[in-house]
Parts: sequence; structure tokens; C-alpha cells
Amino acid sequence: MLSVTWDIRRDGRTWRGEEAGQRYALAPEKIEMVQGRLLCTDDERLTLLGLLLENLGADAAVRLGDPDIWRRNRQPAARIDPAWSPKPVPEAP
Repeated sequence: MLSVTWDIRRDGRTWRGEEAGQRYALAPEKIEMVQGRLLCTDDERLTLLGLLLENLGADAAVRLGDPDIWRRNRQPAARIDPAWSPKPVPEAP
């Protein structure tokens, strides 16, 4: 099982060196839609979200939404355990 420690900041950042290769290895080989949802599992979706948030930054995600929604929902959301790791995706036959 993979273990990922995300470094999500307000502003996006570029991966360099060894980290770039490690992050690239986490990216899905291709994007598929399964029953109206991107990718097959929540673990795959969370991994892709983590990759995008590291590159784009958390502020970019906030700008996509309605500012009133963000203001009304300022209570802390349930956090994902920092030790969370995506489940390996089985190889296609």
C-alpha cells in the first residue's frame, strides 16, 4: 500500500527531482468515467485531488466555488488522517 504525505499550500507549487517522479507515479494512467464519476474509487479521486491541489494550491479550489458557501461552512471539515494512503488499483486483465 502506498503512503502519501501531501504538501498542499495556499499557492500551488512545482514538483522537482525525486518528488516529481514519485508524484507522476501516483497519477492515473488515464481518466475514465465510471457511472458518472471520474475514476473508479474514492481513493483514486482523492489521490488525483491531492496531486492537483499541490500543483494549483488550495486557493484555486476555493476560487472555483461560491464564496457564500465557503463563508457559511467555515466549521472544520472532518480531516483525512495524515497517514491516509490510496489503495492500490488492481491491474486490468
